[in-house]
Amino acid sequence: MRLRLRSAARLAVVPLAAALVLGACARPGTAATVNGVRITDTQVSDVVSDFSRLGLQTDAPGALSSILSATVVLDAASDVGIGVSPEQGVELLDQVAAQNGVAPFEYSDAIVEIARSAHLDALEDQDQRDAIAGAWETAQVTVNPRFGEFDPMTGLVPTQWSWLATPAAAPAAG
Repeated sequence: MRLRLRSAARLAVVPLAAALVLGACARPGTAATVNGVRITDTQVSDVVSDFSRLGLQTDAPGALSSILSATVVLDAASDVGIGVSPEQGVELLDQVAAQNGVAPFEYSDAIVEIARSAHLDALEDQDQRDAIAGAWETAQVTVNPRFGEFDPMTGLVPTQWSWLATPAAAPAAG
């Protein structure tokens, strides 16, 4: 009887361990973490929705990639003494809305952060640009696998599941 209980206990640990390994982000509803900052599924959905309302297209991985980038870039800019206010982010979003014939609306905090980081594209000081770009070298990014895998050079890439078979190419008609 003891042997059965031990075996059952060991088998019960397997799904728990698998869930911990596969659940790259500790809390339910977490899309990613970057340098300890949690990015939620709701934030990602809000950005997708805001992009759509602005007449722009993105999907969830694209939105998450933009949020990750904004988080790293704004933190790095702050470290070198550069700040962009939320008001500046809203101004940029209002301009995009006007260009697309859309009335301004209440933007999500996440898309305002993305707009704030877009202001930094105009930096002319090369040392500041290099310092901000260098922040990716030390950024600690963990992404929920359903959004993809993070590569600091290319951003999010689709997760490659080794246990999924790749369909064979159809034979050429001829």
